[in-house]
Amino acid sequence: VITNNQFRYNSGGAVTIASAGAALRRSLVKGNTHLLVEARGTLFAAGVRISAGTLEDCVIADNVARGSSLANTVYAGGVCIAAANTVVRRCVISGNSALGTAAAGGVYAAKGSTTPYHDLLVIDNVNATGLAGGIQAADADATFAHCTVYGNTLTANASGTPGAYLAKAALRNSIVYGNGTGSERFT
Repeated sequence: VITNNQFRYNSGGAVTIASAGAALRRSLVKGNTHLLVEARGTLFAAGVRISAGTLEDCVIADNVARGSSLANTVYAGGVCIAAANTVVRRCVISGNSALGTAAAGGVYAAKGSTTPYHDLLVIDNVNATGLAGGIQAADADATFAHCTVYGNTLTANASGTPGAYLAKAALRNSIVYGNGTGSERFT
């Protein structure tokens, strides 16, 4: 259990997985806060940042990324996938928030993220002004398979999407439903 931490550093999370042999399994990462970062070109998350290794059978919940006011700073409330050759599977990513100019409330996959990510439950995450409430993979060639993306919201960006924002990435054999607010939630 990794819970109730506050931290401020440029490229990390409450947990940072950065080695091919490193893994976080069967763990709870909950209630952590990433404080405001003022450094350009960084990738971080309030929950877990993974650039190598494995994230498996975990719950990443109720984490808050306070963000950055600078351009080229990308972050997520829940999980930031920062590179290829990472394994993320069978995880619940729920109730995370990203404030400021974040990429995603739930999961952000950075450019270079190519590995298939599967069996994720991405629910009830909130993003203030980024591109997605649930999953954002605009520049990644990643594949998300067998995922459920439900109940996520995007509060202040009309050009984004509350569920999953994908440009090059793929979402296969997955459910995306009930994202948004009010009557928009079920359209």
